[in-house]
Amino acid sequence: MHADLAPFAGRRVAVVGGGQSAFECAVLLYEAGADVELLIRAPRIRWVGRATRKGLLGRLMFHRTDVGPAFVSHLVARPRILRWQPRVVQREALRRALQPGASLWLRPRSQGMPISSGRRITSVARVNGHVRLGLR
Repeated sequence: MHADLAPFAGRRVAVVGGGQSAFECAVLLYEAGADVELLIRAPRIRWVGRATRKGLLGRLMFHRTDVGPAFVSHLVARPRILRWQPRVVQREALRRALQPGASLWLRPRSQGMPISSGRRITSVARVNGHVRLGLR
């Protein structure tokens, strides 16, 4: 990781990934003046946070640890209970809880930043000192 992103100002940068690290890196590069584009495989961004988790209904649907989607968060926050579930339930709960996502605090900071969803890298080549990505 770079401590100073200023050298990227005005340069074209692709950030690959739909998780917190990739999204946060893209936003910081964008704020530092880079011409950045975030490339994610998922069809849309998965925002993670408590925006819809307030009040009694929110507490019933989501565990306070805020890990995982509605109801699943209660299960993954209690590993002893999860362990007693059938393997298929365990796998599905963990798959849903560990999907890549970006924290809601990044949403306003990413306004105007190009994000391409549903993209896969098919090739990578170095051309004249630059990296060329083939995308599908």
